[in-house]
Amino acid sequence: MDAGAKNLNHGEESPLSRTGVLRAAFDGFLEDATFHADPFFGLRIPQHVPGIPNEGLDPRRAWADGATYDTAAKSLAARFEANFATFADRVGDDVRRAAIHAA
Repeated sequence: MDAGAKNLNHGEESPLSRTGVLRAAFDGFLEDATFHADPFFGLRIPQHVPGIPNEGLDPRRAWADGATYDTAAKSLAARFEANFATFADRVGDDVRRAAIHAA
């Protein structure tokens, strides 16, 4: 079964194996994997997972134009941050530290 990863730049979907990342996690591959941090959402993205094209792991690499992705991701991160601000006073410090902070 495939999951669709939407490329908002073109509205196209690229098929990614739903089980590939899970299989890598269960097999212990991700324990020793190299990760990089997403600058907008703070996610740790593996550099490589067996059976999944590397460009399918990093949403920026899936877009035809990285600068357009950056603009869209920064806007989305800012909207997440604004939404979180509406209830930030009702959560603990640990949750506030983990929240998205627009770059």
